[in-house]
Amino acid sequence: QFASANMFLNSLRRARGGGVAKGEPTDLERFGSSAFAGLASATVQSPFQLVEVNQQNTGGTMSACARRVLATHGVSGLYRGGSMTFVREGIFCSSYMAMAPIMKARIQARYPDLSDNSASLTA
Repeated sequence: QFASANMFLNSLRRARGGGVAKGEPTDLERFGSSAFAGLASATVQSPFQLVEVNQQNTGGTMSACARRVLATHGVSGLYRGGSMTFVREGIFCSSYMAMAPIMKARIQARYPDLSDNSASLTA
């Protein structure tokens, strides 16, 4: 997730300034890149979670469950319910990769005597 967020952040900054921009990324750039990281991870994660949940409900092995899903619904069947995984991962990654650092910085700006750890815990 961190690698894909960084890749997307650099792409956004290149598009905005013709190269990797100097200085801190904007809040919008942080949110966009972290949401992209969530979508990227959900692309891989969603089929595995679908097979895992189906295996828990029906029994058998993971590979047998995956074959059953593929035989019944094809490759697109692996992404049934995937939209919720995309939304969940986008929100989750935006929360811990963008929102938490932004909140920490704002807390530290308002309370400069607060330690780094205390600001992280408060955020």
